[in-house]
Parts: sequence; C-alpha cells; structure tokens
Amino acid sequence: MSLFLTVTLTDLHGNLVRIQNREHQMTPLVGVTNTSFHRITMPRSDNEHLHDVIPIFAFTDLSVRQEGIFKLRFDLFEITSGMSIHRAEAFSTQFQVYSAKNFPGMEPSTPFTETLKKHGLRVRVSKSIRTAKSQARALKMDPIKGPDHDGLNIGRHNGYQPYNVWAPLPSI
Repeated sequence: MSLFLTVTLTDLHGNLVRIQNREHQMTPLVGVTNTSFHRITMPRSDNEHLHDVIPIFAFTDLSVRQEGIFKLRFDLFEITSGMSIHRAEAFSTQFQVYSAKNFPGMEPSTPFTETLKKHGLRVRVSKSIRTAKSQARALKMDPIKGPDHDGLNIGRHNGYQPYNVWAPLPSI
C-alpha cells in the first residue's frame, strides 16, 4: 500500500486561503506540503516492554506567512495502478498565527516530538521555552536564555519557528 498525505491552509469554515498581491495569487502555507508515512515504534500503554509500530505522517517544515486564525486540511491519497485515489479528509483544530511583534513565544517541545526526532525525522526541538521580545523586555530577561540572565541580548531572537505538524494514519 502506497499512501501520501497533503496539507492545505483553510479558514475556520474550511475554505482555501490565498494571498492576492499585484502580480499573482500565492499560498500563505510555506514548506513541504505533502509526505508519505513513516513507521515509528511506541511503547504500549499496558506494557512498556512491548512496542507497537505506528504509521504517522509528519510535516516537519511548515510555516504560515499571514497572521490570522486558521485550520489545516489533510487529504489522504492511495497510489494504486499508477493512479492516486482520494481516501480521506481531516481538519486540524484551529490555531493562531501571530505577527513577529505580537508573537507570545515558543511552547516547549512535546515528548512525542522527541520520539519523532529519535526515529530520524528532521524536527526542531525546543530545549527551553523562548519568551517573546516584548515579554522579555517587560520581565528584563534574555528571550533565549530565560529569566536567569541579565537581558543584555534581547535583540538576537526574532521569534520565528516553523510549525511542526504530525497526523496519525486515519482508518480507511
């Protein structure tokens, strides 16, 4: 079975989002927007000595170039006899994209992100919580090193990080 998943950016009603500029339309979703599944092993919840092989789709390098509130639409396709057949569609929960000025800071990486990295997927792992520049200034701390430093390097971090997305394999 050969499966791949595509991702598109939608508004809250499921409509495709486009940016219209003077010359042409462009998508606000930047990065690799399709992927095949990866097999990872996860310990079972009932017995940590046994492992299950789980197929997942990982979008490790996505970003959105327009601020607002959006959802991601995932479309699952199967390649059979040289043709791609649409098998399923799913939507993410809504999320907010901030301007660089209003970015509230990075959340710490989840244990699942660490698992993806251990399985060889190129994901960015946040080792510490990064604070937005405006919050750092208000707290007089370094946005990269945290509250234990003197705040002398506040201008170094621009607040941009790609959006790591993973999707479990839907049943078909």
